[in-house]
Amino acid sequence: MFRKFGSDYRRVLKEELKLFGKEKKLYAAMVLISIIPTIYSATYLSSVWDPYAQTKNLPAGIVNLDRGTVFEGEKYNLGEDTLEEIRKDPPFKFREYRTTAEAQAAVEKGDIYFMVELPADLSDRAIAGRAQADLNVTVSEGSSYLAATLGKRFTNELASELNNKLSEKRWETTLKKLGTSADDIKKLKDAASKLADGAKELEDGTRKLLNGTDKLDSGLAKASNGSKALTEGANTITNGVTKLTSGVGQLSSGIHTLASKTPDQSKLKALESGAAQVKEGNSKLASSIKQMSDSVTADYPLYAPMQQSAKGAGQLAVALKQMSDQVIPENPLYEPIQQSAKGADQLSKGLKQISSQASGTPLSPSITQATGSAQQLAAGLAQMATRTPEQNPLDAPLTQLSTSAQQLAEGLQKMAAQVPEKNPLDAPLTQLEKGSNDLSKGATSLSSGVSSLTGGMQQITDALKLMDSKTPRSGDLSKLNSGIKTLRDRTAELSSGLAQLKDGADQVKDGNTDLLAGAKKLADGAKELASKIPDVEKPDARAEFLAVSFEVQEKTVNKVGNNGSAFAPYFMSLSLWMGALLTSFIFRLRVLPENVRDTSRFPKVLAKSTLPFIAVVIQGLLLALTMRLGLKLAVPNPATFYGLLLLGSMSMFGIIILLIMVLGDAGRMFAMILLVLQLASAGGAYPVELAPELFQKLHQYLPITDLVKALRAFLFGAYDSNYMLYVGRMILLGLGAFLITVLLAGRMYRYVPEHEYTPPIEA
Repeated sequence: MFRKFGSDYRRVLKEELKLFGKEKKLYAAMVLISIIPTIYSATYLSSVWDPYAQTKNLPAGIVNLDRGTVFEGEKYNLGEDTLEEIRKDPPFKFREYRTTAEAQAAVEKGDIYFMVELPADLSDRAIAGRAQADLNVTVSEGSSYLAATLGKRFTNELASELNNKLSEKRWETTLKKLGTSADDIKKLKDAASKLADGAKELEDGTRKLLNGTDKLDSGLAKASNGSKALTEGANTITNGVTKLTSGVGQLSSGIHTLASKTPDQSKLKALESGAAQVKEGNSKLASSIKQMSDSVTADYPLYAPMQQSAKGAGQLAVALKQMSDQVIPENPLYEPIQQSAKGADQLSKGLKQISSQASGTPLSPSITQATGSAQQLAAGLAQMATRTPEQNPLDAPLTQLSTSAQQLAEGLQKMAAQVPEKNPLDAPLTQLEKGSNDLSKGATSLSSGVSSLTGGMQQITDALKLMDSKTPRSGDLSKLNSGIKTLRDRTAELSSGLAQLKDGADQVKDGNTDLLAGAKKLADGAKELASKIPDVEKPDARAEFLAVSFEVQEKTVNKVGNNGSAFAPYFMSLSLWMGALLTSFIFRLRVLPENVRDTSRFPKVLAKSTLPFIAVVIQGLLLALTMRLGLKLAVPNPATFYGLLLLGSMSMFGIIILLIMVLGDAGRMFAMILLVLQLASAGGAYPVELAPELFQKLHQYLPITDLVKALRAFLFGAYDSNYMLYVGRMILLGLGAFLITVLLAGRMYRYVPEHEYTPPIEA
């Protein structure tokens, strides 16, 4: 069996090799077809291997029209700052234009792919924040969609960068203010707490104030009543003071007059001297009366003179009696005057007796002496009367006494002229002598009393002068009277004011009631306010983190080196499918010479497919070498890499053989259609989920899909590095297609004469 298989295989393979001998160009075609997949993949992938690293060569334009702005005293020009940053490390090959029209014209001509305009109000809008600033970008998608996309992306990134910078700047300012605000809020909370405490104290104080207001109101009521009584009393006092000032004025005037009428020292000395003379005259009168008593006889007719003397002596006694009655015991003249009155009474009685009994007795010398004594007595009493102070109660009696003494003297003179040698009046004269002695004693006492009176009057004079100096003057009394009237008027005003004060106190009480209610609300509100204010700490943050709160932390799994590497699985798979399809064009896969008709199907199909398989294997090897060594594709394991490409090539070619075996030449057309479908459905350029639903459904059934996923799993670790799953699918698909081809080989092959069996490529 194996010998038959080998024989049949060699017979068919020999016929296939004869084709290369018949047409030498078949070798060239074989070589060209072998490198086409490599050329396709290498050419395309090298052009897109790392395009983003070459953006500095992409022509673009920029126009800076920003005129800047001044904000809070600081100058800003975002346009100039942005342009300066771009100049340092330009991401594109920027050309600077002066006007927007000039730059847009360059985009339209294709000189640049896009242009970015920094408008005139860029800084003014962005810094002040009054309106959103614009970054204008003009792209030419027709010139290059990718370049247009890059231009848009760059503008968005530029806007984002500007936003971040502005946000950082704003956050710096905000953090400074927040730091201050945190302190202010803390102070505010402390102040609110203090306010709550103060409001509570205010409430307590208001309550106490309200209690005090009640007491004040009660006290003011009493004060008002008292003020009314005070007003009435003030009126009474005013009336009394008016009378008092009038009386004090009269008293002051009287005291002043009394002080001015009080005798001075010289007059008091004269009074004292007169009293001494009275004493001396009385002494002589007593002596004369004694002589009269010794000399008088009962036979002397002296009736008329004696009557006159008796009458004068009686008047003297009456005057002295009046003096005695008018002098109070406390007066220093009381005792002398009493004695004088007593003596004068006795003298009067004696002279009456002499007048009734005397009849020509020889009493002339004694009566003469008595007359002289009586004259001295009269003179002394007259001098005492004249020296007595004015308005003195002794003034009238002394005057009368003086007159009586004068009459006594005149009577005694007449008696002396008429008295005989012997007078019968011895007994009466004896009694008169005794009265004269008593009178002498009284005169002595009177002299002593007058001396005391003189000293007392001096003291009275000094006292009256002191009283006069201390007694208020008329002007002072007027002031007192005016002040009392003012007091009365002001007391009335006080009463009116107290009434108003009471009304005001009532209003204050009502206000305090409202104040208490308000203070309670204030205390409750302040307490609630303090509880509502949060505990704010200074922000422990940085402006750049607040400006950009989120930073993307990339964790790349199944990492790919660059854009070309990412596209490599897709384009290598497409290249191998294309290579397998082109290989079918240089071999006649359904035609055999007539001389191998009798060979078995399996060795026949295997031999017929050997050279095409060798071609696609060469394609896979060349492609693998080029990708690994030429484009420097990172390959974890070269042998596995080679194996995957070889397996993929053989699996794809097995499917193409089946299509040609079933459909003939139309199978190549169908394979071309599959190529187009797989371009859209393999998910090579974009995730298949982004494609229409039809392509998503076809995706999992297409052969290229398995090779793309297997390469991605192997090269990049995608799909959990489970590339063997897709290897198994490719083996099943390729092997199944080949076995179906073997089964169909008996009916599908077309046999031609040997001379007609020629290569499909003609010279």
